[in-house]
Amino acid sequence: MNLRMLLLKYRLRRLGIDLSNGLYLAPEMSIDLESPVSLHKIDLNTRSGIIPRIGAHTYIRSGCHFAAFQEIGRFCAIGPSLRCGDVNHPLNLVSTHPFAYRHRSPDGAVRKIKAPTQIGHDVWIGSNVIILSGVKIATGAVIAAGAVVCKDVAPYEIVGGVPARHIRFRFSAEIIEKLLATEWWNYEPKDLQNFDFSSPEAFIEQFSVAKLQPASYPLWRIHRRGKRIERLNI
Repeated sequence: MNLRMLLLKYRLRRLGIDLSNGLYLAPEMSIDLESPVSLHKIDLNTRSGIIPRIGAHTYIRSGCHFAAFQEIGRFCAIGPSLRCGDVNHPLNLVSTHPFAYRHRSPDGAVRKIKAPTQIGHDVWIGSNVIILSGVKIATGAVIAAGAVVCKDVAPYEIVGGVPARHIRFRFSAEIIEKLLATEWWNYEPKDLQNFDFSSPEAFIEQFSVAKLQPASYPLWRIHRRGKRIERLNI
């Protein structure tokens, strides 16, 4: 790890952002990070023209590659070696090889991304998962290890396989609706730690009577591989 990355790690750690083994950002890319957040040697090389965002308390393990994503919510647990939002080769040309379209579109516009991937809050993604561009993974979902996710995943849905298929929902439709209504991910863990997480019904009841104040997580924008860091909220 070079001196520039060591200095960036030190600066971000003081802001509550743990880079662990390092972070690769494309040269002109910016990213928004809520703190605290933990990123373990991941590759962020988005080409979608947007500034992606990663929410507080999310951790991402080593070897993950993000070609295009819009947002990863709070409290997500992402296993190693995820590939997310890779650009598709065009299928309507004579050849799918880059030589067939690079001369027609020097900026690579022929290889279009359907839409940046979006991942909700409290999502668990196992190791070696592939998520195609344009997919939305809703809050509370679980993606089994090795899955190839080609279509949207509903709230609290468990999917797995190649291509990923529905396995089951984690809870009943009624419980899912009530959990989503709590928006518990907008609060500090210390305010929730005495709640009964083993019982969704008990958790919902406890949350309904608690008088909690939403958390105010610092949001930082990193520009051009850390050459400039600014806070977006005060």
